[in-house]
Amino acid sequence: MEVKGKQQNKRCKKVIWNLKSKLYLECIGHVKEERFKKCFRTYVYTAVVMVIMLIVLFWRLHIYPFGNNTLIYLDGDQYFSFTKYLQNTFFTNNNLLYSWSNVLGGGMVNTFAYYCSSPFNLILIFFKNHFLLGYHVVFCIKMLMAALFFAVLINAIWCITDEKKVVLFSASYPFIGYVVGFAWHQSWMDGVIFLPLLLVGIRNIVKKQKVLLYIVMLSLSLLANFYIGYMMCIMSAILFGSTIFLEYKSFNRKVIKEIILYIYASISAVALAAVLLLPVYFNLPEERKQSILELFGNMGYRCMPEDILSMVYGNSMVGLEYVSNFPFIFVGIFQILLVVLFFINRKIPQKIKAVSGTVISIFLISFMNTSLDVIWHGMSKNVGFNYRYSFCLSFVLELIAFYSFMHIQEVGRWLLSTGACLGALTVLMMGQGRTNVDAKTLLMDMILIFVVLILLYVYIEALRKGSRRKDICYALLFCITLGNIMGNGIMGIKEMQEKIPDSIMLSSEYKEAMNIENVTDEMISEDGFYRRASAVPFRRCDAMLFGYDGVHNYASTENLDVLQTAKGLGITHTWMWCAYNDNVPMSTDVLLGIKYITLKRMSKQKDYILIGNTSKQGEDLYVLKNENAMPLVFPVESEINVDNLEGNPFIFLNSYWNSIRQAEGDVFYEMQYDKNSVVTDSGKDIHIRFVAKHENPVYMYIPAGEVTVEDIKRKVFLQYSRNQEIVYVGSFKEGEEVEIAIHVTGMYEGEEKIALFGENQNALFNKAQHVLKKEIHINKESSSRLSLQYNAEHNEVLSSTIPYDDGWHVYIDGQKTVTRKNMNSFLAFDYPQGQHEVVFVYEPKGLKAGCIISGITFLLLLLFTVFKRKQDETNVRKLRRNSYGKTK
Repeated sequence: MEVKGKQQNKRCKKVIWNLKSKLYLECIGHVKEERFKKCFRTYVYTAVVMVIMLIVLFWRLHIYPFGNNTLIYLDGDQYFSFTKYLQNTFFTNNNLLYSWSNVLGGGMVNTFAYYCSSPFNLILIFFKNHFLLGYHVVFCIKMLMAALFFAVLINAIWCITDEKKVVLFSASYPFIGYVVGFAWHQSWMDGVIFLPLLLVGIRNIVKKQKVLLYIVMLSLSLLANFYIGYMMCIMSAILFGSTIFLEYKSFNRKVIKEIILYIYASISAVALAAVLLLPVYFNLPEERKQSILELFGNMGYRCMPEDILSMVYGNSMVGLEYVSNFPFIFVGIFQILLVVLFFINRKIPQKIKAVSGTVISIFLISFMNTSLDVIWHGMSKNVGFNYRYSFCLSFVLELIAFYSFMHIQEVGRWLLSTGACLGALTVLMMGQGRTNVDAKTLLMDMILIFVVLILLYVYIEALRKGSRRKDICYALLFCITLGNIMGNGIMGIKEMQEKIPDSIMLSSEYKEAMNIENVTDEMISEDGFYRRASAVPFRRCDAMLFGYDGVHNYASTENLDVLQTAKGLGITHTWMWCAYNDNVPMSTDVLLGIKYITLKRMSKQKDYILIGNTSKQGEDLYVLKNENAMPLVFPVESEINVDNLEGNPFIFLNSYWNSIRQAEGDVFYEMQYDKNSVVTDSGKDIHIRFVAKHENPVYMYIPAGEVTVEDIKRKVFLQYSRNQEIVYVGSFKEGEEVEIAIHVTGMYEGEEKIALFGENQNALFNKAQHVLKKEIHINKESSSRLSLQYNAEHNEVLSSTIPYDDGWHVYIDGQKTVTRKNMNSFLAFDYPQGQHEVVFVYEPKGLKAGCIISGITFLLLLLFTVFKRKQDETNVRKLRRNSYGKTK
């Protein structure tokens, strides 16, 4: 009887367990369905609000397609141009490994990874003939996704049933001051987009021991922009540490397991992105890196607490120097009020306050301390646009504000003191007379603070009493909050555009530039591999924008050795920027293989062939052909590398040309002149007089300084750039007297180094024809693969104007040959006697290793995911069998 009773008891327990399991599964299914419906509604409402806000933003700012303005201003032309090049790679033989649209040519991986590797840019494939529209569509989609991902985060953490609360904060998040301040910089927006889901992934690690979402989001962040992705790695460590502190009361074995899991997931994410990260690491310019000794040896304090606090107010970018800006941390007046109330509210646990305060303090100290700021920026000192990680603090403030709003009922009596504190701070800011926040803006914000406080008080009282007035108050708060952030967005972008109006790319200008480019392309009908140049640039990265092989470019990832060599050849260069203009000597055009040139004046027509003309804003433009342009690869009689390229470029050009062919003598010859200096109120006038002995072009070397150059006889000012230091004076009849006045402002130490040179065109053309008779024809199979055939009469050295790079591999009849550097920055190699086929293949250093690491990581993660899913399905089937099994 006792045994029978035990069996019945066991059977009853099993039946009860089965019923519980069945009920659990049914409840879980029902809860998931209801939760999905609520979340879906939240996302729809958020999307609708965001679309309305974006339409208002574009309409008020007259941004294309609602007007002639665009979001391309300040350095936005870089991102616009590089993204256009990315789009072109889908429709041309160019690729992302190498580009001839860089200065003379260069590896494209770094530029791609920094400027345009966002996965959202794939949308531009569908805007082949409407790129400007597509560029703005991508911006809108990024804004929308930032809002939706923030809504996902809120639902993942708090499972909010009130959609209105989620929509308010989700729609506010994409309009934080960081996005407004860097609206022209679409590439940095991906960090704002992915950060919410990164936190969801971190919570999955801590709460569910699931790593997949975290790995995917961190990897995407690194791939979208390795620079911002690096900052996201630091932020992920801060968020993980905060989550651990909030979840666990003490340091135990479980915490150790979570830390190990986090480290494993982080390494996996980096490994998954290695396909891009490794080539970037190996190919970054050394000049951009900073040693540990330099980092802490130059430590100081730049941004003070009052500077940071001033940035929480609306329109705080007015009067701010954007090159040396304060951190953009504006999140809205309503949100800042809630952050203050968060730390006052006694119902909020002290542990949460302590962790939140610590995180905020980390950012405040980082903003102030220059060494910590540089660490955040990947050990690279910024030239401008500082605190590029400030979106992380704005994200934290938005989360704190939302958490505070959920516990708003408990702070009714603290509203007055909060208003008093913020009012006092605002008065203090008024008294300081700050340039970035004017008194009018501060007064409006003060009024807004007290209006919001009154509405919050009424809202709290209505919540306590269950009154319907709470809906009215919330509706008013909703409109005021979104109006506040929208107003800040409109005023902030408008202020930046008005501050530097010349930097704005108008849609009408872009369309005109595209028409000019199309007309020019029709004039250039021949096939072949050559370079192009324009002395009438549309923007700073025209070669990238229009997809031709040129020398005009500006990128933070450029090779400084190549830029310095370009300046040594007479091309304008400063920092990471290189530009072509009328002063570039013909010998440089010939040497670099610049076959087609667009000019605004006919200064070079006698040396080139006019093939057509077009117009820009009513002014004539001339397209010229240089029939003496040499191929990019050619034989040389000797090799040369100049130790220092600073100084007179004509001396370097003579050295280069004589290394190609010694016969015919120097291309440039120095001319004698008379000099007379006259002191003026602003500095001095240096008068240069000479008599032309030949009809050759005349150039002047003028060391860098604040000078203007005037042709006294013709009464015209000549184009001069201190970053080029040469001036094309003109071509004159034999015996013609010429007087040039150099007007100097302030002190000038370069007077004794001023030199006058004539360009011996007979020598130049003979040297060029000597090379052209070799009939070296280069075939551009893709931007990273070239081929040529050449019949050498004897063993020779083939040099080139292809920038030297470890990534270039040269094969002669299939056999790899050793390459070396010639002419300071160009590729050269030995070529045996006879006719051979030469193939140039570019492969960025680290690409193969990166592909292998990323490929293996992807396969392992795929196998792990499949195995985990099957294991979960097996567990569910077991649970269901237990639920629906024998109950009799």
